Amino acid sequence: MRREARGERREGKSTREGDSHNPSRNELEAPVGQQSGVWARLAVRLGARRFTLSFLASGLLPRRSALARRDPLPSCLSPLASRRVKSANAGFTLIELIVVFAILALLISVAAPRYFSHIERAKEATLKQDLSVMRDAIDKFYGDKGRYPETLEELAKERYIRDVPTDPFTDSASSWVVLPPADAKEKGQVYDVKSGADGKSSDGKAYSEW
Repeated sequence: MRREARGERREGKSTREGDSHNPSRNELEAPVGQQSGVWARLAVRLGARRFTLSFLASGLLPRRSALARRDPLPSCLSPLASRRVKSANAGFTLIELIVVFAILALLISVAAPRYFSHIERAKEATLKQDLSVMRDAIDKFYGDKGRYPETLEELAKERYIRDVPTDPFTDSASSWVVLPPADAKEKGQVYDVKSGADGKSSDGKAYSEW
């Protein structure tokens, strides 16, 4: 009894497995035109399964995990194109960096002298303007008071100038050199004012002689 039951189970399994591959009885009893279509579909199914199994066994057909680990570059790209894409994302080369630094050095070498010379000319213009303003204030003070001021701060105190300016070359307001009047009979100590900065201007004249 047990052997017969086992045989029946095996036959049931084989019939269920064969149903997916073999056509049914109704399909076989169908007309000849329809039977050809049935056999064609069956051949396609069997061929596709055998093709997939054979390629999986040989390793030619990659598995899903292998596909997921691959580089996400398009499969339509050729090896040369894929290399170019990877090299483009790699960054700058040493030659490119050298060329960039050479261009930057050239621009700095051209612009730096002009920048510093422009600053020097601006300081010279400021110094000339400050000397002119203070000398004009000294003359007005003498015209109003009949004497020269004792210090430059007195000019600011009497409102002839707002404040003692800062020498643009020394960055100090106390570096001005004051000259007393040549006539000893004249009162006051500030007859003229000059810069206390060292060096010469662009025209070759010393700042202390302005």
